[in-house]
Amino acid sequence: MRTIVNLFSPLIRSAFAALAGCLSLSLSAALVAAAPQNAGVAIANPFPTPSILPFDPLPNAQLRALPRKVFAHYFTPFPMSMDNQPRPDIYDKWYLQGGKLYDYDGAYGPMLRERPLPRAARSGSDWMQQDVRDQVRMGSALGLDGFICDILGYEGVWYQRVVDVMDAAQTVDPSFKIMLMPDMDACFKNHPEKLTDVVLALAKHPAAYRLADGRLVVSPFDASQLPASFWRSWLAEMKAKGCDIAFVPLNLSWQHYAPDFAPISEGLADWGARSPDNCAKCRDDAATAHRSTKIWMAAVNPQDFRPKAGMFAEANGSEQYRLMWDNAIEGGADWAQIVTWSDYGEGTELEPSTGTQYGYYDLTAYYLNWFKTGAPPAIKRDVLYYFHRVQSAYAVPDQSKQARLFHTFPWPGTVPNDHIELLAFLTAPGQLEIENGGKKFSKDAPAGVTSFTIPLVAGTPVFRLRRNGNVVTEVTSTFPIVDKIVTQDLLYRAGSSSRPPVQGVDGGPGAK
Repeated sequence: MRTIVNLFSPLIRSAFAALAGCLSLSLSAALVAAAPQNAGVAIANPFPTPSILPFDPLPNAQLRALPRKVFAHYFTPFPMSMDNQPRPDIYDKWYLQGGKLYDYDGAYGPMLRERPLPRAARSGSDWMQQDVRDQVRMGSALGLDGFICDILGYEGVWYQRVVDVMDAAQTVDPSFKIMLMPDMDACFKNHPEKLTDVVLALAKHPAAYRLADGRLVVSPFDASQLPASFWRSWLAEMKAKGCDIAFVPLNLSWQHYAPDFAPISEGLADWGARSPDNCAKCRDDAATAHRSTKIWMAAVNPQDFRPKAGMFAEANGSEQYRLMWDNAIEGGADWAQIVTWSDYGEGTELEPSTGTQYGYYDLTAYYLNWFKTGAPPAIKRDVLYYFHRVQSAYAVPDQSKQARLFHTFPWPGTVPNDHIELLAFLTAPGQLEIENGGKKFSKDAPAGVTSFTIPLVAGTPVFRLRRNGNVVTEVTSTFPIVDKIVTQDLLYRAGSSSRPPVQGVDGGPGAK
């Protein structure tokens, strides 16, 4: 389940106070202008264009005409900015610092280990809507069909936030759609009577995602919080009110609930695995779901690190994300939900950020095109991606700053793995090299995609591609690895040879 920020926090209420508007800055101009005083290299182009990606992506019009769909889960409590201020802002002063925060007691150090890319203060009272429009631009440029918007509330700022996302989609890219996901772990769990009016109101919005036959897609999160009998009656009520729904419930432990939910559903969905070993167990999920329903929406997840809960899963760098995409592609999923676009509380974010930078974001473009077309894109440019933590998973923090140690999820295959990964996309065979801690490691790699890992030790890794003894391309990690820490930081960092470092990166609060 997701981390939900205290809905009644005055700080958060004030952050969402400025709503409605009309002006929009271009994303590239906004990001270049957003650099704080201590910024790193400015971003020349935030979008995953051919000059950045190792392949040539299909145009959106072609991608969206294909039957397979890809959405990213949009979690509203973590906007691009909470106060429209340059750094240090609310994210820096509260979320990235240690101590208590709302209903978080601070026992595991800071609540977050990265945040959305910083920006300068924006003019106009509609700054938050400008931010959302930029997020839609980023999602659209990636090739997404849209966002799956988590609906945490039936009124106030949480409801308005969903409307903002839908307005932004319609303004920026009318073919970018928003799937409705009422959150049954939030307000609707105790107030299911509010579902009807909320969904009827949002169904009127032109950005609401519908099937080709016109039915509105509704995919409640953790739908089993209410029995299938409730949903059967609710679907009949909605149809009687003129809103025909294609029901695609997402249930945790989905196979357990499938016998009850499949008869009333157009499709089924899951929240996904959280480690490479568990990914292997999900390979046949689509085939299993297709025996009782038409659509299977697979989850793909880059990593999972939850300071608020004191838990994390071992993603093995990019391995988990690649395996989950492989499950969706080869397993026969109809739709894919990227979990998530913006849930910083669980460290699953895809949105370009100060720690993961554009690593998972750019990698998504490759697998999205593969998922959509059914064939791996041809590699046209050499690009090196790297993934590693900034400290060992076994490093011991200062107990005066972090009272309790993180533990892995209680599932098989979640033992921490200390390594540095180079994920290479090569146009031709070459020699991969990682230099770190005064040592060099090399591996011969064929054309295509190769993952090369070495043990994690303190240092600043340098990643290279050589051919005929000459360096073709190289990139130095933006994130030094340390062996002495104050607090644990188990979030994987990322970067690539095709982009400069982003402004104001967060290497972690735990280094001494």
